[in-house]
Amino acid sequence: MAKKPVPIAGSTKASWPVPPTSVGAGRRPVPGNERGRSGDMWCLSFRYWTQQDFFGLDGKSASWFVSLLERFRDISREPLSRIQTDGNFQRSIHYHTVNWGQNNIPINRRDLTALPRDIRENENDYPIYQFSVSLALGRIAGFWDGCIFNVVLLDPYHNLQPAKEFNYRVTPTTAILSEHELLVAKLELIKHAHTNCSTGDCSTQKALKDIEWYNQPFGILYLDAEYFNMAKNLVQQGKFGSVKEFIELKIIEASS
Repeated sequence: MAKKPVPIAGSTKASWPVPPTSVGAGRRPVPGNERGRSGDMWCLSFRYWTQQDFFGLDGKSASWFVSLLERFRDISREPLSRIQTDGNFQRSIHYHTVNWGQNNIPINRRDLTALPRDIRENENDYPIYQFSVSLALGRIAGFWDGCIFNVVLLDPYHNLQPAKEFNYRVTPTTAILSEHELLVAKLELIKHAHTNCSTGDCSTQKALKDIEWYNQPFGILYLDAEYFNMAKNLVQQGKFGSVKEFIELKIIEASS
């Protein structure tokens, strides 16, 4: 019998287990030079995508994101054989490996900290490729896992390969916060505000009511009951301050 998941975010709302990913957690990606059968279609994954310095998306218009989605739609219709052998197609989408020695490039491969170390430090098997959103709208960078292209960075300002014609200019960027991150930031501001709720006109209550609440289950993680109880026992023994702290430390250990 399947074990009942336990929500650890304090929610009492009825919910269901998060479905497993299509790639097992312990599965090692296939090196980029073993890209699968030529009849396979080009697939995309965002399991390693992140925003970081010089690759944030704040300030981009809705039309830019539409162009990005249209590019993803179009390439997902293409067979691998085209990207592997069709030089004209490669040139049309500006598909090539990233030149880490490019003049004024703002990051190194080692800065791709969202990648597991055995991938990040193995450029021979997992070279980083890029292709264009469109001629003037930036680039998409990632690496191959069989027929799957793992998106690592979205580069709306061409920062990954600064262009000579623009004097190798690099544009600073800011990350877009998710709705969950914005909500947490608003709550933090309210929590640390110096307010007095002894009167009927409570500014803290008013501020809480002004927050735009959303129902999406952002930031909720589900554990099997036995693992949740094990974590609680470790907290009770004083080995960790909370279940949240335990999980965060284990994630950091696994990624280091």
